[in-house]
Amino acid sequence: MRCVLVIDDSQSCRAAVRLAFESDTTQVIEAVDGEQGLLAAGPHAPDVIVMGMSLAVVHGADLVRGLRIAAPSAQIIVVSSEAVCPHAMEAGADAVVTRPVCATTLRSIARPRTAA
Repeated sequence: MRCVLVIDDSQSCRAAVRLAFESDTTQVIEAVDGEQGLLAAGPHAPDVIVMGMSLAVVHGADLVRGLRIAAPSAQIIVVSSEAVCPHAMEAGADAVVTRPVCATTLRSIARPRTAA
């Protein structure tokens, strides 16, 4: 089963990501801050991580770097109010999308799980 981890303090953003991905073949895990996201990343081994940049506890580029360690094969998509987020990309994010979150955009960016 494919796993998507969404880390955002915005309930509406988490709901949009859930609606975009959740299905019989995809599980969506939610975290409301960076610390919860890092704790969830390891055991759930997400295929895709959708995260905000301005979160409590661990945030921004530090969170991206931590997620790269906790879930090295995950695709990290940053949701930001800015179209260009160089700190996220330099830290290892795969893509940046702007708010409000668009389900179609997220699904088109998220790469399918590769066969093992």
